Amino acid sequence: MRKPKVRKDHEIEERKSDAVVVENVEPLEEEYFGRHNDMVIPDLLCSYYENQEYELVCYLAKTHYSEFGESRFYYMMSLMEMGFLERAKKLYRSRQDDWFQECRTHRIYWKHVVLFALYFKELRISEEIQEIFDQNYDSPLVRLFEYAVENKPEEVPALPLFHDLCRTYPVLAASWKKGGEKKKKNILSFEDIQWKQWEKENQAIGNGQKFGMENVFTDSDLSIYSFRPKEASAALHILTDGNTVILLDCGSEIEGEEAVRIPVGKILDELEIDHIDAVFISHAHLDHYGSLNEIKKQKVYMTRETYQLIRHISPETFLGTVTFLNEYETRTIDRVAVLFLPNGHICGSVLMDIDWKNKKRIVYTGDFSVEDQKTVDGLKIGELLGKKSKRIDVLLTETTFGKKKDMFRLRQYETMFFSLCQKHLQYGNKIFIPCFAVGRAQEISLLLAQLAKDRGARILIDGKAAGVTELYQSFLGPEKQILNKNINVCHSELEYGERIENCEIILASSGMMKPGSTSSKYITELMNRENVCVMKTGYIYDSEYLLQSVQRRKEGQLHYVELSLSAHAGYEDLIHTIESLSPDHVIYVHGAGISAPGA
Repeated sequence: MRKPKVRKDHEIEERKSDAVVVENVEPLEEEYFGRHNDMVIPDLLCSYYENQEYELVCYLAKTHYSEFGESRFYYMMSLMEMGFLERAKKLYRSRQDDWFQECRTHRIYWKHVVLFALYFKELRISEEIQEIFDQNYDSPLVRLFEYAVENKPEEVPALPLFHDLCRTYPVLAASWKKGGEKKKKNILSFEDIQWKQWEKENQAIGNGQKFGMENVFTDSDLSIYSFRPKEASAALHILTDGNTVILLDCGSEIEGEEAVRIPVGKILDELEIDHIDAVFISHAHLDHYGSLNEIKKQKVYMTRETYQLIRHISPETFLGTVTFLNEYETRTIDRVAVLFLPNGHICGSVLMDIDWKNKKRIVYTGDFSVEDQKTVDGLKIGELLGKKSKRIDVLLTETTFGKKKDMFRLRQYETMFFSLCQKHLQYGNKIFIPCFAVGRAQEISLLLAQLAKDRGARILIDGKAAGVTELYQSFLGPEKQILNKNINVCHSELEYGERIENCEIILASSGMMKPGSTSSKYITELMNRENVCVMKTGYIYDSEYLLQSVQRRKEGQLHYVELSLSAHAGYEDLIHTIESLSPDHVIYVHGAGISAPGA
């Protein structure tokens, strides 16, 4: 590996005040985004950190974490700036004895070294620090640090100089707060008796070797069976007391590259169930409705938006006798009351709050998000807590990201995504984004709307995502315009090469990048070009040949970006949801469960 470019102090213009003007970042960006020169990453990290583009620092630092020592430093510092103090301190403690040596080896910019020393109260007098004192003695940051070293550190927060600097560097106030950072109370700690009780009672749906069901809850009033998938998808839950039978979702399994229906009839025979009273569908993703053809003569309940999306995406799906329920509407089947509540996943997606004959309360989250998106608002947990007189007996919760302890929120990933799109467009790169046709394509389109407006960037939506976007537009109404003069759906018969020439950004249904999919046709064309950026923002099989080809090509003249723009609850949100609802039993579905906090 080539040695990274060493940053010289004189390359960064300084003013007499503590503020600095970092060298013009555009030549560095031209090298990285335009010429694929990774060797400028250390300088870019320095510049972006100084310019307070912390999300962009985090993306680049994580992408090049093993290549450049500066990546570790600026990742840690940006975490501090973004408010992830505990995560940053954990990283600091992992190499506490040699951070100053790292700063010296990689020639970290002097002001950032002083900020590091102040943020982490690293008050050792080293040769490196003394050299900074000597060269920058008039800097307020250096004066504050000198005072902390030469006097009692606990006196620092009382200094007028400290308060002045806190206005420019708010992290100082949090770092020097009396008693340190107040730890957030989390009742789901490893030591907490409630967590241990839940661990005993909880069940996670395992990965099955064959189609089958697991009995995840049984008492004298109710039994719940959940489908055991080969992968972390395919939702099917059966609620029965021997008389009434309710199905929550009826999805298909994804096996390799194919959608495979669940043999619902055989499952019902095995469970000695001879009828179904009602089927409730949470939303229009195939893993939640794809096996409806297995139970054709049933009463099916869903939102109107879910129905329209299914009819558009999968017209071959037989939906039975469909009754539309609105959000906040309740339907009672044989004294079982099912309430639909919006859950923040996609348009028409709902959570189900079920009162089972005044004996049990079951909440099925479906796929959900507590964060507001561009097209839908997040799940409001308070709406479930409003029924204070009725405790939740069983919570069936998705756990798609239950094992992924990702600290970043959707908004921060969106900032990373938007910033990267800006940079790639600025330096002449075509951007291709394979994404889910239902929900994700429309979210990304709205996210890019400002970019299209400000830069005049032309955005094309192709594949199944095109028709879904037009349908979404009818749901959202005029107040949220996805389509405009710069953002269009593809109705063209032009060759794929010509479509690429006519726009700067292309969104297309991912189709898991299988051969013959819309995405695969674009990728095949783009692989023959330079100045291309492929952005993976959601799930695609890592084993897919075309994806592997793109990942290999990134070493040459193709940029490959991978970050999560998810409509699922993240790890912290899952913990918070369970913590807030405090059910008697939790069943982990649609994933591999949730890692215990601290594990």
